[in-house]
Amino acid sequence: MRLITYSNIGAREKNEDRFAHLELPNGDQLFIVADGMGGYDAGEEAAECAIEAIGTSLLETPDNIPLAVECANRAIAEKRINMGVSEMGCTLAAVILHQGTATMFWAGDSRVYIIRNDRIVFETEDHSLINEMRRIKRLTPAQIRKYEHIVRRSLMGNSTDDVEVVEQPVLPGDEILICSDGFHKEIPLPLLLEKLRKEEIFHIDNEKFIDNHTLIYFKIDNEE
Repeated sequence: MRLITYSNIGAREKNEDRFAHLELPNGDQLFIVADGMGGYDAGEEAAECAIEAIGTSLLETPDNIPLAVECANRAIAEKRINMGVSEMGCTLAAVILHQGTATMFWAGDSRVYIIRNDRIVFETEDHSLINEMRRIKRLTPAQIRKYEHIVRRSLMGNSTDDVEVVEQPVLPGDEILICSDGFHKEIPLPLLLEKLRKEEIFHIDNEKFIDNHTLIYFKIDNEE
């Protein structure tokens, strides 16, 4: 498997994104990106809590995503109390790679793409106010700028916080990209894929990115 991971602070004062890649006891592989929500306190702490709790839970019970999310919310709630902050949270996008299938789970506007023969065969749908508004009416550029950062689903340490889960078949040669919104809002997907395929991602001009931007990219080979 060809694997690339990348995270950068962009124009922010600190990087609130986190990512991880773990091999699970049943042979599956977990890839996860979490984006700390900058509008609240300690976004990086929430992202780290989510990554660690989900990873630990799935290492113990690899097939139980709801339990892993419950553990993440509990960890965020405990961290919030210990830090004495009112609210903290993160969006996330993750993939569990099985033999011939990929299970995606996500909350918010971090994304997963599956690309096959240069075509997007799967793309997560953002849990965002913009998406909800677009179903009702055509949006102006001003409205998009005003509401584009408002997410409708995230992990904030509440028992009702949840993720969406979808399973998709994957084939040898498929490319899978997981990224925070700092990437997909700033750079067109074809250009991003070109830079990943040429291993030029480490040479992009990070000063042009407004937000933190993080990705995990991998290509499934014939042994998966």
